[in-house]
Amino acid sequence: MKKLKLVLASIMVVSFAACGSSGGSHDGGAKSSASKPAVTKVAPATKVAPAVILDKEMSTVVKAKKLETKGNYQSSIELTKNALGSVALHAKGKDSIVKNTGLIELKGIGQTGMVASEGGKAINKKSGIIDISGEDNTGMYADKNSEIDNEGKIYLRGYNVANSGFDNFGNTGMRIETGAKMLNNGQIIFKNEVRSQLIDQRGETAVEANKSQERVNVETITLEKNAIGAFGMKANGADSIVKNTGLIELKGSVQTGMEATNGGTAINNGIIDMQGRSSVGMYADKNSTIDNEGTIFLSGKKMQGISITGVHGIDDRGNNGMKVEKGAKIINHGSITFKN
Repeated sequence: MKKLKLVLASIMVVSFAACGSSGGSHDGGAKSSASKPAVTKVAPATKVAPAVILDKEMSTVVKAKKLETKGNYQSSIELTKNALGSVALHAKGKDSIVKNTGLIELKGIGQTGMVASEGGKAINKKSGIIDISGEDNTGMYADKNSEIDNEGKIYLRGYNVANSGFDNFGNTGMRIETGAKMLNNGQIIFKNEVRSQLIDQRGETAVEANKSQERVNVETITLEKNAIGAFGMKANGADSIVKNTGLIELKGSVQTGMEATNGGTAINNGIIDMQGRSSVGMYADKNSTIDNEGTIFLSGKKMQGISITGVHGIDDRGNNGMKVEKGAKIINHGSITFKN
């Protein structure tokens, strides 16, 4: 029994000593110099929204209402061929904003990548891509008092099929109504030919302003070789204005850099570079105006001794620098330069 008591007493003494050595003691002993184990903080992984595939007509994937900000962040939204008239991102209401930093694909008919309405704003960010491969689709659209801003890329690869039952005016990169605001600091790029016999090769349009609208391109619009009959910028209707302060490249045939119709005005303060054949740098019909304050490059040799009313600059590849119909107005304070 005495041995058992001695053993228990020794255990208590050892335990008390251990406790005293691990922290501050009541007798003023030194604190332990042992440091705490380092804790490694792991940053949370960036959340990437899953890809969305919309297969339903007249639907909207993401809608931001008044004072809300929503978007497609680092992901993809696909509107299939069955999603007729559908919208990927829609900002509806004052101070509502939608942003695209990922990929939006339009594969059907009558679809819109980004919409701003009733005072909303839609922004296609620098990393954002809107890829159009269907018919009669619009990359970005804004109604009265709303705004669209393209900082990324909009690809137009669409086609219009004859006898499809739909009007064949082609796809549009950016479109606004009266009182809306549009800014293009990105790129609108055409890739494929418009396969339609109903529009006489009057193909897709990168930037279009209708009545009383003003639209400006400050970056690059490229019409690829296969985009036959395509337009860079178009002003259609009284008081509509399109301005180019960037670069418009015409790489194919029967293309038009800037067009003014039905009382519209097209102004070039930048560069129109024609690299193909049978294209027109700037064109105006009756009662419309074209004004070149910048530079128009023609790919071929200047045709000597040829004068055609309403035409400024003709090369041996059938390109015209500026062309107007009777009753139109032409102003050239810039230069029309022949490369060869």
